Amino acid sequence: AKQIRRQELLTPIPVELPLGDVLALEAAGAVLESVGVRLARFGRTAVAISSLPSVAAMGDVAGLIGRLLTIVRGERPEGRLDDFADRMLSTMACHRAVRAGDPLSEEQITGLLAESERIEHAHTCPHGRPTRVLIPLAELENLFTRRGF
Repeated sequence: AKQIRRQELLTPIPVELPLGDVLALEAAGAVLESVGVRLARFGRTAVAISSLPSVAAMGDVAGLIGRLLTIVRGERPEGRLDDFADRMLSTMACHRAVRAGDPLSEEQITGLLAESERIEHAHTCPHGRPTRVLIPLAELENLFTRRGF
């Protein structure tokens, strides 16, 4: 629907940055706003974040702003807005994803597997890396030096 759910923050979160980064974020303000990031200059070398897309991790706002800066600098915000927004939101979603070593209950694992069946491109992450692989039975037998699983 091209609508991004936004999480309004009760208290804006100030993030100190070099002046060049503040200027880069200000220049990309309209694009950031379109993907749910609302910020305003806060003094000479800081921005105050007042909303984030709901897919953003709330625990590390400074880290998120750093990743957004990388995207802002690597992409042309004046280019295709859909492409830019997709890249930003994919990056945010990826950083919220379950990671290797994260403790999960059997119910959570079952839920994730069932949910992945409903996703069109579930075999890769937003960056194109595989999320699952097919291992032939013969290879498993060789790995475990057993036959007849």
